[in-house]
Amino acid sequence: MMKPFAFLNRHPWVIALTIAVVVTLWMASGQGNGDHAKVDSMQAKPVDRDQEIRVTVHTQRATEVERFVRINGRTAPSREARMSAETAGSVVAVLVERGVFVKAGTPLIRLDMRDRDLRVTQAKAMLAQREIEFSARQSLQGEGYVSQTQMAEAQAALEAARADLRRVTLDLENRDIRAPFDGAIQQRELEVGDYVKVGDPALTFVDDSTLVVKASISESEGRFLDKISGGSARLITGQVVEGKLRYLAPVADASTRTFRLELELDNRDRTIPAGVTAELPTTASTSMGTAAWLPVPGSSLAPKSNFSNPNPG
Repeated sequence: MMKPFAFLNRHPWVIALTIAVVVTLWMASGQGNGDHAKVDSMQAKPVDRDQEIRVTVHTQRATEVERFVRINGRTAPSREARMSAETAGSVVAVLVERGVFVKAGTPLIRLDMRDRDLRVTQAKAMLAQREIEFSARQSLQGEGYVSQTQMAEAQAALEAARADLRRVTLDLENRDIRAPFDGAIQQRELEVGDYVKVGDPALTFVDDSTLVVKASISESEGRFLDKISGGSARLITGQVVEGKLRYLAPVADASTRTFRLELELDNRDRTIPAGVTAELPTTASTSMGTAAWLPVPGSSLAPKSNFSNPNPG
């Protein structure tokens, strides 16, 4: 008689068939009905309509949004001259003190006379002599007593005398260091008794009737250069002043990678200080915001009866 285990080893399909039959019978017996019953009972439970949850919403409407580029700079005089002595001599008088406004041509510092007036007198006498000699030779040339070469020599001597007179006259005028334009002395290098040679620094002269805000804009914001046309500047003193664009560099500086710009300010009443920090707010671009419906956080949840729209329509 064949043993049971030997039979099963030779026929494994019998084991598989037996397991399949057992599982089928278990499922048919309704063992999983408990969970389905619970779900059905939850779905069947009536809902209290007064407790339905709603959210309050807020309407965001599109509006214009402006982007500003803030440019920092400093105020400075529109013109500044670093003046030097144009003749040699000793300082005998300081005629205008620092900070005093004067008109163009006003003497500021005076050097000693020396022999400048004597050289002018001598040059005038020499010029008169050369003019007489030239006229005499010109008369004799018509009679054939003076050659063309002699006339050329007389002409050259006359021109040399004229040039010498202009030179000594200019040297006499340069003993006074004069204001090159309307303005004031910012800094003076000389005092009475100082000796100066030609080219030695004398003073710094500025025109503060017109100021310039000198600033730079970075290359990353260079695309907004076409938006800059002028406007206002806010000073560190709290003043807000109006101006117009005087200069805008077409090419960025190679060392700083910035574009140079200058805003011109009218300062004829001299109420705007020079050398202070200034800020130039410039509108870079304008765009429209995006409309949206935004849910309020969970703390604002309310029953249906409290539902509201803060922006009806």
